[in-house]
Amino acid sequence: MKKSLLSDRGFSKYLSLIDEIINVTKMKYILFIAMDLALYPFLLVLFIGKCIKEKIQIAH
Repeated sequence: MKKSLLSDRGFSKYLSLIDEIINVTKMKYILFIAMDLALYPFLLVLFIGKCIKEKIQIAH
């Protein structure tokens, strides 16, 4: 009976909206973590390459 009272007042619409906002927030975090996992190794390789290049230039 409570459920029908809530849906009659339009609360179920707000609950589904809140669930959708939570899902979008979760997807943003997942996307952020995926971008970090893709970007940081690339930057690390660039940094190591730069350091090696500087060491070679100093040696010559």
